[in-house]
Amino acid sequence: MFQPIARRRSLAIVFALVALASLAASRAAEAQFLPAVLYGGGLKAGQKVEAFIGGVSCGSTTASAKGEWVLQIPAEAPCKPQASNGITFKVDGVEATSAPAATWESGGIPTGSVKTGYTLSAGGGAGSGSSAGASEDSDDGGSSPVIFIAIGVVVLAAVAGGGWFMLQRRGSA
Repeated sequence: MFQPIARRRSLAIVFALVALASLAASRAAEAQFLPAVLYGGGLKAGQKVEAFIGGVSCGSTTASAKGEWVLQIPAEAPCKPQASNGITFKVDGVEATSAPAATWESGGIPTGSVKTGYTLSAGGGAGSGSSAGASEDSDDGGSSPVIFIAIGVVVLAAVAGGGWFMLQRRGSA
């Protein structure tokens, strides 16, 4: 028969393993559906940028005081994005071309220049802007799930170790 302390320790270990497994599974599932990140610069402050897939709006954003814009399109967006879907834009309601051509990819970022993002030209190039550099200087399209799993392991180990230590103190008192 197990002693009460051994039973509690076994329960804490089982709980930690189940929590770790569910954390790993949720992070792996989450990693499969990262939003595509679209950004650029060179617009006028307050201009509205809207992205579309198949004529359905995926979302919109407004250019900052510096003329920079950032828009994320998650997998559950109203436009129902799928890998390699072409993305079109409107700037203040006017069709705009993008350079490079934009496509939706999970965790996708611009393929031309990560530092400057997309260049949007409304009305066939009539003065809406060239990319002047977005505030996103990172080459990273999102956080790595490995980092979250590692942090989860450390936290769970600390919680399980703390619980085991407390049980040991209670048992010796």
